Amino acid sequence: MGARQFPQFVNIETTEEFQLNALLTELAFVLFDDTTNAWCKSQHDFLTALAQKTQAIPPDFLYMPDTALLGPIFETARFAGDPAVRDLLTGLAAACCHAELADSVLPSFAVIASQLSPVDIEILRSYRLKMSVNMMEHRQEGEMVSLTPTDAPVMIRQTYPIVNYVLYTAKGERYTVAVDVYGEVPALTDVDLISKSIGNLSRLGLVTVTFLESMYDDALYEKFEQNEFCRQLRRFALGHGLGDARLQIGSHTVITGGYQRLEIEKGCTRLTEFGMTFVDVCMMEGGHDPQG
Repeated sequence: MGARQFPQFVNIETTEEFQLNALLTELAFVLFDDTTNAWCKSQHDFLTALAQKTQAIPPDFLYMPDTALLGPIFETARFAGDPAVRDLLTGLAAACCHAELADSVLPSFAVIASQLSPVDIEILRSYRLKMSVNMMEHRQEGEMVSLTPTDAPVMIRQTYPIVNYVLYTAKGERYTVAVDVYGEVPALTDVDLISKSIGNLSRLGLVTVTFLESMYDDALYEKFEQNEFCRQLRRFALGHGLGDARLQIGSHTVITGGYQRLEIEKGCTRLTEFGMTFVDVCMMEGGHDPQG
């Protein structure tokens, strides 16, 4: 097949910019234009998006990347069919070319990006760092811990509420219906899908979940009591006179009328230090904006 026309990755005004553009073009040619891998729209979209991000990096911050890091990112992008995953990979590749971010790029990041689903990525974006002068209060093992605000804005990890839904019989027998239910993405209502995504993000070391702590403001948990999943549990699992009919809620089967109370176990979740770095690097917008 004939040679493809690749985008210009940086504005070429200096020798360093010429060398960087040449390196990125060479990688694109080797991985995306050989005879064994037909040119396709997803690869074109990856290179176009990468060019937009690298062109947005201020000239003083352009950096000649380590091909040992950049090569595997391009290789992963070669087979990435989902746009959300490709977007992470373009941010990761662009970070390799950014002087402030290059040292934060780890070899494992490309592999981790390839193991994320679109739902994982949507949830991960909701954990984004924010500048704030208000340090969150939370309850730890039953005791209130108040963190004093600082005079100047500081970068902190936001903490979010997370819950488990647990049913109890009259004998105190416990049945956990759903775990690690996260509610910061209103468009996501499938409890099973959310739980699996949180589990995957935790497995990859990007987020941490604990039920030894809970948010100080109990109002933050109200949405978990008012959602459709909880309403169905209260109506059917705690219902009376329904016999032993079985109710299917998502992938969960519960015997209606067989429980006396529903407990919503309160916990909290936040990015790990590793997750903070991953988000800052892979979700860079344009030049470098960890705020999104």
